[in-house]
Amino acid sequence: MIYDQHLGGMFAFAPDDLAANRAGWLSAGQQQTLQATAAAVRRGGPRRTIAMFVLFAFLIVVSAYGVAASGGDAAQFALVLGALAFFAVLIGGLLHRTQLQATRMLSAPLLSVEGVAKVTRHASSGESMITSYRAVIDGQRFVLDEERAAALDDGRAYRVYFTPALSSFMILSIESV
Repeated sequence: MIYDQHLGGMFAFAPDDLAANRAGWLSAGQQQTLQATAAAVRRGGPRRTIAMFVLFAFLIVVSAYGVAASGGDAAQFALVLGALAFFAVLIGGLLHRTQLQATRMLSAPLLSVEGVAKVTRHASSGESMITSYRAVIDGQRFVLDEERAAALDDGRAYRVYFTPALSSFMILSIESV
């Protein structure tokens, strides 16, 4: 197989990335990309967690003030404090999960799948009307944006090199077979 410039451009990989993937390993550039993504996940997780905690703490304090102002008893106040503790534990768990996800990303294996692509368009219902595209190759589902989905020919055979780096699969390189 030869490097396809169109697929390389659409899926952001170079000939050396594809060659490394064919040999069963990640290229230096792909390793750097995964490290940068993991670092971004680590940085973003704590900020979001702190923002959520501050928001929930504010809501609980306002609720506690409302309980106290309305002549509420100690049991109602304890319930409000219990809710704050629950959210603190929940947010701590989310932060821990984010850190684990970043760590798993760096140790995720390089996988490959080969087969005929079935490319489909999916639209959500409701007000958001989010449209996504899926390519299924040998039973493995990849969620794509419109441009990447358009780069694939439905019914054509591909070999995809990917990693389960995030909640979905990250395509590292792809070639026609």
